[in-house]
Amino acid sequence: MEEGKPPKIDTTRAPRAGEQDGREYYFTTRDAFQSLIDEGGFIEWAQFSGNYYGTSTKAVRDVAEKKRICILDIEME
Repeated sequence: MEEGKPPKIDTTRAPRAGEQDGREYYFTTRDAFQSLIDEGGFIEWAQFSGNYYGTSTKAVRDVAEKKRICILDIEME
């Protein structure tokens, strides 16, 4: 059986060496992230170490469109 992968997370932090947008994370600006918050575009989001991280509804839909089950492991604040 093929092992599942978590959905890609959006973040406002800068990519680290070797990271690519859309592979490890979706890297975005604070303004774009805030717009998605305002539009209700995140299932969950949080601020950590001065950066924002969140799981967008689009990321979960992308998993579902591949006929996969999306399981989120979310830490509560």
